[in-house]
Amino acid sequence: MEDTTKVDAESTMPEADSEEAVSEVDKKVKVPKSKRFGKKESAKQPVKDKLKADKPKVVKSKSKKSVKNKDISNDNNTSNEYRQPGLKMSIKARLIASSVLPTVVGITVVLIIAIVNMSAGMNAEASNGLVLLAEATKSSYDNTYSGDWRDNNGNIFKGDTNLSQKQDGIDKFTDDNDANITIFYGVDSKVTSLRDSNNKRMLSLKAPDSVWEKVKTGETYKADHIDIDGVDYTGVYLPLKNYNGNIVGMLFAGEPRTAITSFIIQRVIALVGVTIIVLLVIAVITLMLSRKIANALVTVNRLFVSLSNGDLTMKVDPNMLKRNDEIGEMAGSVQALISKLNGIVTGLTESADQLYKSGDEMAAT
Repeated sequence: MEDTTKVDAESTMPEADSEEAVSEVDKKVKVPKSKRFGKKESAKQPVKDKLKADKPKVVKSKSKKSVKNKDISNDNNTSNEYRQPGLKMSIKARLIASSVLPTVVGITVVLIIAIVNMSAGMNAEASNGLVLLAEATKSSYDNTYSGDWRDNNGNIFKGDTNLSQKQDGIDKFTDDNDANITIFYGVDSKVTSLRDSNNKRMLSLKAPDSVWEKVKTGETYKADHIDIDGVDYTGVYLPLKNYNGNIVGMLFAGEPRTAITSFIIQRVIALVGVTIIVLLVIAVITLMLSRKIANALVTVNRLFVSLSNGDLTMKVDPNMLKRNDEIGEMAGSVQALISKLNGIVTGLTESADQLYKSGDEMAAT
């Protein structure tokens, strides 16, 4: 009886060990009790199914086009939930705005300042030119006619010469330009190249008293706007001195503002044209650089979107890795991240395979 009992006990031991081994596997993979015993296939199948379910999966992309489409959909469906609400503006638009707008504003300010300074410079140049013309005319009369300036019965004399009878002599100083010259005795016009609408010399013209008060002190009077018979002039008044130093009159030289303004407008148009060309060149260069930078950032962003969706088959463009800037460093970091994640996934897959094989071996015993 003892031998029979021992034999029976020994014959039942492997079955108990097998049951304990299967129970340990079942605990790990959570096999239901209803499928723990029976045929080998019924105990083995849940282990296989569980191990396969635990394997990390790597999503493989079929083509670049499908990846791009998936990136766009994922970007809309997944990434949007983490964004702050507001007006969407592309990186390209931001780059163009941040570079072109300050340039446009800066060039516009410089252009306005240049126009103002140029206008002031042109006015000053016109005044200086009129001063030279007046001095040349005065010197010519002094050299041609000797004696003092004097008034005799409404006529102006230089020495013994009645200049009121020689009106045509003043025209030779204004034939080659748009300027006009007038000789005043006091505030009264005596000799002039100015003509009215009827082409008559404006001998009844009188100078403003304020101008005469300043000129008779020995100063040269300059003004950018002088109204002469309804026409706006830029002009100067030089004092006429006799040999004893007394100031008895003035010599006026003036030019219509229309001629000066037309000259300034021509220069402004040329300056604006150059400015527009410069702005266009800057805009084209900025657009090209912005597009290049934006496209690189979009490419890197697509890599991140693919990673967020578990796609480890993406490859970083070699041209991106060759860039010697922050974008190139970012691309290198993404490539390193993909390599490390692939390594982790490969390790997990190998571990799962080993666990699967171990489960198979344990289930087979």
